[in-house]
Order: sequence, then structure tokens, then C-alpha cells
Amino acid sequence: MNPDISDNSDISGTSAAVSGRSPSGEMSAHRDAGAWNPRRSLVARLLWYVVPVALVPAAVYWLAVDRIGREQQQSIRATLLNEARHHEEQTLSEEAADRIRQIADAARDVVAIAHRAAEHARGALEDGPDPKLPPEPLMEDAGGLLRTTGHGVSAAMVSRATGLGARARRDLDATRRLEAPFVILGLGPVDLSALSIRTASGVLRVVPGLDLSPGRKPVVDPAFRFPSASARPLVDGAGGADPPAVIWSDVYDDSYAGNGNIVSAVALVKGKDGRILGEVGADWVFPRLFQGSEDPKLPDDVEFIFTADGRAVVSAPARRTTPEQVKEVGAVAAKRGDGVLETKRGVGTFIAAPPPALGRTDHRLRKLLDLIDRFLTDTTSLGYTSSEVLESLGRRINKGEPS
Repeated sequence: MNPDISDNSDISGTSAAVSGRSPSGEMSAHRDAGAWNPRRSLVARLLWYVVPVALVPAAVYWLAVDRIGREQQQSIRATLLNEARHHEEQTLSEEAADRIRQIADAARDVVAIAHRAAEHARGALEDGPDPKLPPEPLMEDAGGLLRTTGHGVSAAMVSRATGLGARARRDLDATRRLEAPFVILGLGPVDLSALSIRTASGVLRVVPGLDLSPGRKPVVDPAFRFPSASARPLVDGAGGADPPAVIWSDVYDDSYAGNGNIVSAVALVKGKDGRILGEVGADWVFPRLFQGSEDPKLPDDVEFIFTADGRAVVSAPARRTTPEQVKEVGAVAAKRGDGVLETKRGVGTFIAAPPPALGRTDHRLRKLLDLIDRFLTDTTSLGYTSSEVLESLGRRINKGEPS
């Protein structure tokens, strides 16, 4: 064994121990630990200060902003929906007010026709038969109806309860004078199914002249009496201080002319001495007001008219509802009474009374303002200023000069 070589090995080991060298794995661990030590690494110091001071507040801020944004979005959506619903309800109320005024105007026309028919009837009954007209033959049909033969301008019958006495014969002939006036009245501004007169002597005459017993089923009881059930309140109140001039019948099916649901305006016929001579009726086909009113922009809109007990007499357009839906709406209408009734598919049914602000004056004013706005928009697009438009309007209104 060479002693020199042995001594060199010991020196090498001693030098390694003194120099403090360590294995490569331990050196890597020490370097990684130092990288996250803020005292040794600038990057570590930046991370330790930036994360808690900037990033965490920023994250909290964005979370809060996102939540506030969602809440604001929901609030805006709710506001828009409420505004849209309010606008829809207001539009519905305005359209309902327009329809009510249209019905009221037509009803006034029917009442005026009933008044004129009563005046004509008074003159005919007081003047008596027209000597130029021959007496009408009567026949008794299978239904027991004592009526005129054929189908002319009018059709007449005599009540079996009173019989064809002298007074009834006179009134039967006298009422032929009403054919021409009743035809003219029937051509008026409203859709009438028929005009009729029922005399106190038991004569009934109807214009136009159709079958009084369609399908062998008389349209009136062969032994009818005066007054009719509709006119009874007028007769009972005839001696009162302020009796009604016209009374409306209930809605009933038009078995005479086949026009569906109709209603009659009934007025008394009084002589110059105040004696009640009979009653006249103007049969109004009111559902025709709703025909042809379908708005393609409102494909879900339906108009209803119900009787007091909830029976539907108008459903227009009929194809937009099922019988079950009409029955449901009618039940609500009968329960809740007057008002504007709106139904929404999938939402339900509710009734809202028309707001007082939607009176005729306010509504017409809004319509006028809408017309003015459109007029100003059109004139502005043509290059005219507001002053020029006002000046031209002033000349047009005050002086009648061309603008």
C-alpha cells in the first residue's frame, strides 16, 4: 500500500467537508424556498403585497358589480313590463270606451227610429184604412195562426184571443199605411231586422213581410195579447210623472228573419187624446257592429257581450275562442259586473273598470294631440318651421285664405 496515495485521499475528504458542499437535490429545495421568501425575492415581495392589496379587492368589486348589474337588469325588465302592461290596459280601456260610444250612438239611432215609427203608427191608426187599398184576406194555418196570405211588403196576423172584430178589422187595414214608412225607416243608419206594430185591438203587422210561422212554428203566440211583456212596464208607468219613452227588450233569437241575437226598442203609440193605441218595436241586429272589426295587428283580441246572467250573445271573432273559454269569461263577467274584461292566454282573467280620466273630452283631446303631432312631423319633413305652420293655420282659420 502506498502511503502517499492514502494521505491524499484524506486531504480530499477534509477539503470537501470544510467547503460545505451538499448534494444537488438539497440545493434545488433551498433555491425554491428562497424564491417565495419576501426577504430574498423581489417577485415574492410583489406577490405578497399585490394579491391582498389589489387583486382581492378587485375580485370583490367585480363580484359586487355583477350582482348589482343583475339586480338592475331585473329592475329594468320589471319596469318595462309594468309600463307595457299599463300601456296595454290603457289602450284596452280607450278602445272599450270607443266601442261603448259606438254602441251608444247606434242605440240612439234605434231609439230615434222607434220614436218616428210610433209617430207614423199614431197617424195611421187615427186616419184609419186607406180607401185605395183593398181588404187583405186572412187564413188560419196549421199552427192556429190567423194571418194574411202570401209574402208582400208586410205580414200581419190577428190574435185569436180577441178575434177579428170590427176594431181589429179596422186596425188591420189601417196598419197597411205603415208599409212605406217602415221600409224607409228600415233603410236607416243601423241594421234592423224588422219593424212591427202591435195594436191594442190585437193586430200585429211586421215589415218586411216574411213567414210568420216558419217550419209551422209561429213566431208569436197565436193568442197574443197587448201589451207585450217588453212593453208592460211602459203601460204600467204611462200614468206616472216621468214614464220612459222607449224600453229595451231582453236579447232573444230572431226566429222571424233568422238574424241571430237581436234586441228590440219598444215605444208606445198614443193618440192625440193620450189613449194608448198600441206599441211599435224596432228589432236591432246589434252583433253586426262587431263584424269586420278584426284587427290583424291584434290576433288575440276578442270582443264579448254578455247578458246579466253571463250568457254570451256576442263573441267576435268567434273562431278565436272555444265554448269553454267563453263560458269561463261569462262566469267572471256575471260575478264581477260592469267593466272592461280582458283575458290573456296562460295568465287568466281579470276585470278592470275604465279609469275616470278616459272620459269623452279627455279622449278626444288625446286624439287631437296625436293628430297635431303627426301633422307637425309631416310639415317638418317638408321643410316648414313651426312658425310658418302656425302662421298658415292662422290665415286658414281666421280668413279662409289658402296657405
